[in-house]
Amino acid sequence: WLKGPATFSSTTQSSAMYGTANYGLRRGPPEGAEGPPAKKGRPGEEVAMLLVTPAAAAKVVGKGGKTVQQLQTDAGVQIDVNREVGYHGYKEIQLSGSLSGIGHAVGGIMQFMEDENTGTYHLTLQIDTNKIRDVVGPSGAVINDCQRSTGTSIDMAKDRSGRVDISGTYDGVLGAANRVLELTAGGDPTNG
Repeated sequence: WLKGPATFSSTTQSSAMYGTANYGLRRGPPEGAEGPPAKKGRPGEEVAMLLVTPAAAAKVVGKGGKTVQQLQTDAGVQIDVNREVGYHGYKEIQLSGSLSGIGHAVGGIMQFMEDENTGTYHLTLQIDTNKIRDVVGPSGAVINDCQRSTGTSIDMAKDRSGRVDISGTYDGVLGAANRVLELTAGGDPTNG
C-alpha cells in the first residue's frame, strides 16, 4: 500500500537524524511548549521524528491503531504517535529502528501527507543544529544540489532551530529526506 520504495541508504547506525520533534533537539521543550523532551532510541538504532497535523496523525494511527500496527509490521520499526498536540499545533511521530526500516515507514506515512489541493507532499524534519552546515554546504551548494536532483523545495528554518521543510512530489520528498538523513548521520538528539 506504499506508493513507492523509501530506502535510506546510509549504513551509519546511530541516533542521527530526527524528523520534526515537538521540541526540536533541546534538552526540554522550547519556551511556551508543554510536554516531555524528545526521546532517544536504543543504542545502535536510528531515531527519526516527524511533525504532522493532528488530522494526519489520526490517519497514521487508523481505526483502533490498525494502520500504525501494519506500518510497524511492514517496516520493522517502532512507531510512537504522541497523543498531545505540541509545538506549533503539530503532533510528533517518533520512528526507531534500522535506517532502511525508518525509510520504509516514512514512505508509508508520506501517503497521508499529500496536499489534496496541490498534489504535493510536505515533510518537516528536525536535525541536530550542529549538522545544519552539513546540510546547507558552502554557499548553499549542498542544499541547492539536493533541491535540483530531487525536484523539491527545501527550506531551513531561519532561526537555526534545525527545522527542515521539504515539499515536492512523493519520490522527491523521500529522496530529499534520504539525503538529509545521510548528511546528519551521527547527530546528537539532545544538541540544540
